[in-house]
Amino acid sequence: VKRRGWFYQLLQGARVCEDCERYVITQTRIARYVAKTANDCFAFENALQKGAGSRVDEREWIMDQQTQSVRSFYDQLSSDYDLLFDEAVRGRYAASFVDELLQRFPAARRSADLACGSGVYAIEMAKRGLEVVGQDLSEDMVQLAKRKSAGEAWSVDWQVGDMTTFACEKPLDVILCMGNSLPHLTRREDVERMFNHVRDALSPGGIFVINLLNYEKILRKRERVLSIDKPDDQREFIRFY
Repeated sequence: VKRRGWFYQLLQGARVCEDCERYVITQTRIARYVAKTANDCFAFENALQKGAGSRVDEREWIMDQQTQSVRSFYDQLSSDYDLLFDEAVRGRYAASFVDELLQRFPAARRSADLACGSGVYAIEMAKRGLEVVGQDLSEDMVQLAKRKSAGEAWSVDWQVGDMTTFACEKPLDVILCMGNSLPHLTRREDVERMFNHVRDALSPGGIFVINLLNYEKILRKRERVLSIDKPDDQREFIRFY
């Protein structure tokens, strides 16, 4: 950890677990620094001081801040999303992926795409006759997906929602979580909560497909910059860690 920035400050004074040599940091300390980075210290302090005898659930407050941050990020990104991630290339890959998936699981009839973004995977499944739910945390991203599918012979049930609480009335044969979306869940319990909801939504023999970046490779090769794209003369997108 570099000796600068709020994260290093957060680690200072933290207890180190002797068994796993990982930092053990109190929820209160994390919450204060999450608030700091969000320029929302006052909101957190006010929440802590609400009414005599009342107690703030710090964990829920932290998660609410993280959820709002992710939602806001993708709301702002939505107008350039398909430029940044090259819709044509992603569309071809998604079509090829869905074709291979249905060859391996030809009985699939109902599906969902969690954290669907602009909807390329949901759209390709719908084009092939599947009943599809496309869900994303960002309302602006869902509106983008809706515009792309408007007037088509096929349809997708577009929904704004959190993948950690996903539920569906009908059992699903296929659930996708593509585009390296899972790492947006930064706590183990949130990943477990999502997996439990996915398990409950799947039909017997149903499948859950997750797409992740190979972070071990990125760390091993020290790949700081993932891509540099310049779709026109006015914009340049740099993806980096």
